[in-house]
Amino acid sequence: MKRAILLFTLVLSVFGVQSFGYASPLADLKIVYIDNKDGTYTYFFGINNLAQPINTEFATPPNHMIFNRQSQSMVPAGGKVLGEDENIVVFGIDTQNDDVVISDITNARSTFHGSAENGFNDTDGDGSPNHVAAWHLPFSGFSLNDTIQTEKKSGMFSFTLNQEIGQFVYWVGGSDDTNIWNNENVMLEDNYGIYDASIGEYLATFVTRKVNAHKINNRNKLKQLDL
Repeated sequence: MKRAILLFTLVLSVFGVQSFGYASPLADLKIVYIDNKDGTYTYFFGINNLAQPINTEFATPPNHMIFNRQSQSMVPAGGKVLGEDENIVVFGIDTQNDDVVISDITNARSTFHGSAENGFNDTDGDGSPNHVAAWHLPFSGFSLNDTIQTEKKSGMFSFTLNQEIGQFVYWVGGSDDTNIWNNENVMLEDNYGIYDASIGEYLATFVTRKVNAHKINNRNKLKQLDL
């Protein structure tokens, strides 16, 4: 999760569906942004966990492989069942861009911690991973009360970019456990979730979709929006 770690009907603009980890919780993400008039743009979003997983009996394809960047090798992860993971424990915004600079990440007064990281996708295929803003709970010591539980909303998260981007790919990761990362094991991530290769299990599963961001005139309008 030291990288990109993670649904939704956008009230202000509508996403296109591109789902991978169907066992994760169905949720709603809304995102707006403002022009700071200094060459930067600040984006604001919130998450509403709509409760039910999309599919509780989903598995990875039989020949699915995950690339391990440390060992520069492919790790088999085929036929792995993705469980009924209802509580949101990780999420992120993929800029689909490897040049943009992400800064000023906020955490909505929550236990989630956000950071600018390299994602697991490379949209332009040049060998450089996309830059993402990713949020996760502490690697240890969190409780289910720290997650975004079913039928609950998050606070307002934000981040700033040095480019104006109108469409993102976002992911939300669900888990029913309070352990989603084992430092002593070989941990990997892909579009399906967080995979513990040492025990051959996904500890959290992702839903990934596209979302369009809606531009607003100033921060004062944020108070009028239900993010």
